[in-house]
Amino acid sequence: MPEFSIIIPTHNRASRIGRAIESVLAQSTNNWELIIVDDGSTDGTRDSLDGYLNKKEIKYIYQQHAGASAARNTGVEHASANYLIFLDSDDKLDASLLEELKAGNYNNYDMIFWHVKKIFNDRTSTWKATKLGKMYNGIEASFLSGSVCYRKKLIEDVGGFDPELHFSENYELGMRISQRENNETLIIPKFFMYYYVSKKDLDYSELTNKLTSLKHLLQKHKQLYLKDSFAYSRLIYQIGFINEKLGNKKSALEFYHKASKIRFFYWKPLVKRLIFLFRK
Repeated sequence: MPEFSIIIPTHNRASRIGRAIESVLAQSTNNWELIIVDDGSTDGTRDSLDGYLNKKEIKYIYQQHAGASAARNTGVEHASANYLIFLDSDDKLDASLLEELKAGNYNNYDMIFWHVKKIFNDRTSTWKATKLGKMYNGIEASFLSGSVCYRKKLIEDVGGFDPELHFSENYELGMRISQRENNETLIIPKFFMYYYVSKKDLDYSELTNKLTSLKHLLQKHKQLYLKDSFAYSRLIYQIGFINEKLGNKKSALEFYHKASKIRFFYWKPLVKRLIFLFRK
């Protein structure tokens, strides 16, 4: 049985998924399996994988399009290993990651985190596990996809990813995990993942999905947000911002006003309200 299951959900990334797969094949140990969950691709993704699917370590699963959360859950269901790593289909892992996890006695922990290099055009920035806020019980962590290895049972115990979320699903999972007592964690202060940022303007359907996800997040975790005015005001501001992008100016102003009331010194909604005032 493999020690690690690496799960790659993908949707219409036939031209980019090869980088992620090659980074798994390049691992300096062979104690892994790779599960590719094709979430209803229509761009020839299956054909682009022909050169890989003859390898016994690689499983390919096709499902009707249901979103990344549902695809990750499918990967968990088919995973043979007790430890899971989720990798987005346009990113890549460092070749020494799994060897380093073994050297760090990974099976003593529920979650292991590592550093990430975020790459946008020619610019590189760093993403590290950091102390999160009240919503996460102050845990020091990173829930960015590809920056953490989970004990499989941990994912199963909290119910997996929320398939109703199409935005912020990794950190919503982290919220639920953080409510558990006595999570054993390890941070390896080295770079083991390369996260490629593609900046694009969101279209109407993507903005609508994001707005729906944020409203679901608020409804699902309302009691947690009420205990953390900083996180609560930021979420309300985000809902206002997306409403503004969608042209719902009245709703946007209402949410900006609410965000200011929750946390008076949060400057972003204050600025937005002033801009609205001077545009009248």
